Amino acid sequence: MDCTSPYHYDARTQTYHLPILSADLLTRMKIASQTHLSQIPMQKDLVIERMDHAPKAGASLLEAVEFGIRESFVSPLVLEHVLTELGTQRQ
Repeated sequence: MDCTSPYHYDARTQTYHLPILSADLLTRMKIASQTHLSQIPMQKDLVIERMDHAPKAGASLLEAVEFGIRESFVSPLVLEHVLTELGTQRQ
């Protein structure tokens, strides 16, 4: 892998994670769509091992985005969750 951003390999999922890039994308999502994200409730819990304070179902997507920005080391997981939640929207 040739990358200018720091990354780590997740052997469980066999994927490379780029936390700084993911946090930056979440920040851009917040800037561009803060009002809309605050109006969309999550359908599923954001499940991250050993992080019981992660947003649960019913919380807004904005809360998840802000969590991913604040806890940048898990931002790739948060970004994946937010995009999955957006993909299930019917409006």
